[in-house]
Amino acid sequence: MLKILSRQAQILGLVVLLSQILFGCTSQKRDEKPLGEFLSADFTVDAQQGVLVLTAEPQELKKRAQSLGLTASGERVIHLSGSPSTLSTLRIPLSSRVVPAHIPMRAVAPGADEKPDEKIYFLAKRDFAIPELLKEHPTYDGRGVIAGVIDDGVAPSGSGMQKTTDGKRKYLRHHWTSHLLDTKVTLVTAADKASTYFQAIQEDYDQAWEGVLDEQTLKSNSGATHDLNGDGQKSKLAVVVLKKGDRVRFCVDTNGDSLLTAQVECFGTFADSGEYGFWNQEKPVPVVGEFIPEEDLVRLSYGERSGDSHGEGVASVMVGHQIGGRFDGVAPGAQLLDVDFSSPDSEFLAGFYNIGRFVTNLEWLGEHGAEVVNISYSLFFESVQAQEFMAEAISALVKKYNFVISFSAGNNGPGLNSLNRRSIYPDNVLVAGAFVSRDLDAHVHGVTGLPEPGRVIYYSSRGPGPDGGSGPLLISPLSSLTHGAPENTFQAFSGTSSASPALAGAAAVLISAVKQEGLPIDAETIVHALRLSGQPLEAVPFVDQGYGLPKIPRALAVYRQLAMGEQFARVSVKVGPLSGPDGAVQKGAFLGAKDVALDREFRIRFNGELSPLVKRSAGENLLKQLKLEYSVPWLTGPAHLWLSLGLARTTVRVNSQSLKTLMGDKPGQEFFGEVYFVDADSGMRLHTLPVTVVDDRPWETKERVSFQIGSREGVRLHMGADATVKGYRIKTIIDEDKRPFLGLGFFNTMGISNLPYSWGPVEEEEFFVSTPASGDYQLTLSRVVGTEAAYEALVEANPLRMELLTKVVSGTPAGSAAEIKAINHGDAGEKLSLELVRKPSKVGSIVGELDGHGDFVAELEITEAGNYEFRLEALTPSQWTFGYDDCYYEFTSESGEVEKDWGREYAVSKEAPKGSLKFVCRPFAHSGDDFHREKLVGHLYFLPPGKTAGEVMAKAPQVRLSPGTNTIEIPWLVEETEGALLEVKIKPIYGGGEVVLGTLELP
Repeated sequence: MLKILSRQAQILGLVVLLSQILFGCTSQKRDEKPLGEFLSADFTVDAQQGVLVLTAEPQELKKRAQSLGLTASGERVIHLSGSPSTLSTLRIPLSSRVVPAHIPMRAVAPGADEKPDEKIYFLAKRDFAIPELLKEHPTYDGRGVIAGVIDDGVAPSGSGMQKTTDGKRKYLRHHWTSHLLDTKVTLVTAADKASTYFQAIQEDYDQAWEGVLDEQTLKSNSGATHDLNGDGQKSKLAVVVLKKGDRVRFCVDTNGDSLLTAQVECFGTFADSGEYGFWNQEKPVPVVGEFIPEEDLVRLSYGERSGDSHGEGVASVMVGHQIGGRFDGVAPGAQLLDVDFSSPDSEFLAGFYNIGRFVTNLEWLGEHGAEVVNISYSLFFESVQAQEFMAEAISALVKKYNFVISFSAGNNGPGLNSLNRRSIYPDNVLVAGAFVSRDLDAHVHGVTGLPEPGRVIYYSSRGPGPDGGSGPLLISPLSSLTHGAPENTFQAFSGTSSASPALAGAAAVLISAVKQEGLPIDAETIVHALRLSGQPLEAVPFVDQGYGLPKIPRALAVYRQLAMGEQFARVSVKVGPLSGPDGAVQKGAFLGAKDVALDREFRIRFNGELSPLVKRSAGENLLKQLKLEYSVPWLTGPAHLWLSLGLARTTVRVNSQSLKTLMGDKPGQEFFGEVYFVDADSGMRLHTLPVTVVDDRPWETKERVSFQIGSREGVRLHMGADATVKGYRIKTIIDEDKRPFLGLGFFNTMGISNLPYSWGPVEEEEFFVSTPASGDYQLTLSRVVGTEAAYEALVEANPLRMELLTKVVSGTPAGSAAEIKAINHGDAGEKLSLELVRKPSKVGSIVGELDGHGDFVAELEITEAGNYEFRLEALTPSQWTFGYDDCYYEFTSESGEVEKDWGREYAVSKEAPKGSLKFVCRPFAHSGDDFHREKLVGHLYFLPPGKTAGEVMAKAPQVRLSPGTNTIEIPWLVEETEGALLEVKIKPIYGGGEVVLGTLELP
């Protein structure tokens, strides 16, 4: 071990070091001496913790250290770690300052309060009970496992991405899908080697290729141009490939000086050597290279730039080791494969965003040995059937590559059904909701007041989803502090984007343990072992938390049972005669007030399923006695049943009278019940069937509701709508000093928040929310931060029961007035603002199926200048949809000129009004090789030149609608043309939001 300074000298040295960092006072470089001569006396330093060095030439020091096999990271202050003997021989300038990396920032006097344990910043380990496991088995930390990340890229220079806990290379491969920087190269002749930049290369090679990467011509499919090295110029950068035997090295003239400096601008293939370069040495954006000799092609990565910290955070949480020289992620022993699929691309069709992009990258990870993969991205769907199609594609990949996939549940809460895409995720993957503990929130985010041990954070997406019986599979801690390139700073990382990789890291730890115990690995069995080990939070609905927080020691014990066929891996459940949206098969019950007007019974069919590691014949005699437990008095049914591979049935009853008593006279409440399938011998909870009841009765009159909102909590108020309720007038009564800390949401019947200011703060005292279709809507309030004191908020809601009688209105000059009639079905008058707003006219529709590429193509002959908009939807409208259909347009004029770009709208100019206009759209449920085959219809909308959708054409700023029929005169602001369509909107006189009463036509 290396001897270093005494504690007093350490502290003094750190003070000097920090003052020099702050004030930029460094001595001029003179002579050098070995780093070991800076360190002496009575302390030793661990090889992994290393030392901090402040020097006048930090980048030169990093290169020198790395050439000796040391780990070097940081910008101004360099963190060095590695072999103590090698550290001691590293020569550094005499003007440098050196202190151990692990010394405290201040001296602690005897008897003073100790600082919080640093490990608190990565609480996922404690919440997963991993420290208990590591006490007995310290090598069960992810060793021997390869983890994969699909995200916006992970910088290979990151401090936590260098080594595993057993000294192996951490970061194995970096794969990027962008072709923006693909560069053609040609074989260099003997004469060419005399060129200026070749003269600086002192390396031995057999063959060389050269090419040019011209920043002037770089253009991505978004139309953006790029300055790769950040010098403010559009330079031509030389690209050279050197090959000796199987060894390949790249040299890139990143500073544009027409010279290639081997130490700075040359690096090997990352997959083989782990080497990489930097586009800019001052702002180190890493660059990785690949050479494809049969195509004479060099592929260069765009690099992780400022703002690309999402992938860094994900990888740090999941597998980081010695992050910032101090912290570990959940599985620090695991190795990493990374897929960056968000860098700008030059290929036009690469702009399509669909499930196929994930499938392709999952296949790459599977082919390169990934055993657990994290995906912290949002997924979309056209229908429940489209979700099921995508689930089959994902499940097939799990079975083919035997890897565990962890998906984030999403940050769309706190509304029920905000996890509306739940059926995309098959039963053999992980879906992580976000849990925040008291300690983490206090020490990282500065938030107090959480219950013990914590809560599901307000923005975590909730079930029950389209099948009525799901939530996140498990919850996982927000794993907070990360340290990422290129900024090389600590930052808080939260959201389900951090919960999912924490859960993936837990899966990696479990796989590591299973491997080291000599058991066979099966991804599906890993998932169910984690699920069955879950510890639910008390008094938290299943649809919020799933099976709770997994505990890894217990998961390992459960895995042994499942692998030996001693326990069922899962219980397959179907609930009838209920039917969900779009006919979805139900795995639970989601009921409204009408559904429980009388006692309700539903039939449950279920059977046990074994781990794929166990042959079915081996489990034919497995029989378990079940206890059926009911969480609430209004749910009743049998107390005992049996479970086998065969099909069993039971009936559960919902007691309407009990629920009516709970509901009372005021609508808007929600009630959660659960049926637990428990192994009578072991007490293990094998399955939970949720029954969710919402009082979705439309409000008859104005009501006032009081909320008590705790720290990081979200609360809901259900607001039903029938054909007569067009929306609600909402008034919030909240103390002015509390408004900035409360977020507002209004969720539609599919669990989608449709308020433009849905993440708060609650700025408006009064606003309107629209209920365009019948069903259950939710108003939510979320406390973004907090302390121990609960917030009180009052919400006043009044249903807007109105109907537009007028269907046609005559266009008149500006200054005159339009006359419309409307009925107020309420029992009180309403003061509001009324507007007529222009909307585009539908000029045509095309019904068709997706072509062989999975695209919907609509081609139209254009003869009139104006603004065209294309919209795509299912021919049979879906009850449950959150569509994300990427579209691009291509306009070919009569003269043959072609204009092509992404979007659904195109303005045809007056100068060249005639031509062919084509829209190409690709639905999200496109898996690459296959796609969800659903009949679609495309609608074309049109506005004349100079007309703008959403423009207010007429307005009455203050109108009173009395109960009954009202005639209203609205002054025209702008003269409108014949054939136009106008939406009639009502708004509060003072406040935000709007409600659409209907549409008028100008004949």
